[in-house]
Amino acid sequence: MKEAFFVRVHPLCVPAAVLICVLNPPRVLCVMALCVILHEAGHLIVCAIQKRRVFGLMIEPLGLKLAVQTLGFSYLQDLAMHLGGPAASFLSAGASFGMIRLSHGDPYCFFALYFNLFLGAFQLIPFSGSDGANALFSLCCERRGFAFAERAGRIAERVSAVCMLAFGVLSVIVTGFHLSVCVFFLSLALVALPSFFSGKKA
Repeated sequence: MKEAFFVRVHPLCVPAAVLICVLNPPRVLCVMALCVILHEAGHLIVCAIQKRRVFGLMIEPLGLKLAVQTLGFSYLQDLAMHLGGPAASFLSAGASFGMIRLSHGDPYCFFALYFNLFLGAFQLIPFSGSDGANALFSLCCERRGFAFAERAGRIAERVSAVCMLAFGVLSVIVTGFHLSVCVFFLSLALVALPSFFSGKKA
């Protein structure tokens, strides 16, 4: 019997959604939502090509996550699936660039270009739970084995967490503690801090 598709919402999603809606105009929210949907569509396309089941959707403060079938697939297939989202974001950035030329410099097309580039690059950073962390784990498992992949993942997550927190603090200081930047830094902290505690052995 097949398991029912599930949807889980993180407790912090409601306050995060309120802040995002307050700090951004409706058109910007629509562009951001479209970029995130296209990113997840990249994962779904690879899953469809590989005939991989999708069990559920997890809605988190910084985006969406898919729960997908992993048994019966090689690490290289997992790698392709994890990279499908960033690849879709970069392709969407290319489409946004084309729309800029066609629209004679529409500001929302510029925003879509930058947001797609940011989303694709951000998800490639190997922090806990990101596409980059999952892709790194799959690649290391394929090349060097599971034990090496775990060690490499823990080191990469901690280095990424330090860099993200440093970038967040610098951004807040440079922009004079602007509210939207402070919210962005808080989001970085929520993503980065679990990396210090994930995978620790007793």
